Amino acid sequence: MFAPGVDYSLETVPGETSTRRVEFVRDSRGVCFTVHVLNDALLWVAVKGVRGSIEVQAWLSAFSFPPSQLEAFDKKWEQRLREIFQE
Repeated sequence: MFAPGVDYSLETVPGETSTRRVEFVRDSRGVCFTVHVLNDALLWVAVKGVRGSIEVQAWLSAFSFPPSQLEAFDKKWEQRLREIFQE
């Protein structure tokens, strides 16, 4: 389980691992991380069931980071989430 203030490594895309810190957790709502490789951007992720389906929401708040790298991050995450949840 995630705990605030704890660093961990996550493989987001095959072969790509990054270190993140849990900032806060909202039970049954989601979790917010600091993503170190994105200049400590904040990433909020929520997964919930809605009327027999699964809804995944992710928000990224990044500052002073090249837009091209953020767009690449967005594309990788969107593709990976679609694979996981088979949209």
